[in-house]
Amino acid sequence: MDTKLLARGAILTALAVVLLYLAGLFPGGSLALTALAGLLPAALVISGGLKWGCLSWLATAALALILLPNKAVALLYTLVFGPYTLWKSLIERLGRMIPEWVLKLAVFNGVLAVFRLAFSGYYAQVTEALPVSGPILWAGLNLVFVIYDIGCTKLISSLLRRLGKAGA
Repeated sequence: MDTKLLARGAILTALAVVLLYLAGLFPGGSLALTALAGLLPAALVISGGLKWGCLSWLATAALALILLPNKAVALLYTLVFGPYTLWKSLIERLGRMIPEWVLKLAVFNGVLAVFRLAFSGYYAQVTEALPVSGPILWAGLNLVFVIYDIGCTKLISSLLRRLGKAGA
């Protein structure tokens, strides 16, 4: 086992758990902090491959589900933001933009539909508090997802350039 990758994975996993804990403390920033924690496995995918990213996601998810008092944040990471960079990595291996976006949006909307069905009571409470609902809300969430994906791509590209220069 590569000691550097193991140490890097442990540090990034610990950082992700801290971010998720903070997300539970600051409800206004919970989505942003959870999304940020979800980007950390990407660093391991870049430096060690998909296996290391999966290990980090699983370790973070397990620790979050056990340790965090806010289980909603832990579930959001475990089911959405944690595996996001992993399936993004797999989908982008196609190398063709249109099929990639179709698959990304299909996966995102599938996860969104599962969340809506699984947490219908919670979903109803959240949507009642919003000024929009139904198709407008769904379209807005898709727009946010596209922006998030583009931002992730830029961040990952920047990380790849830095790692390439550093020789890591």
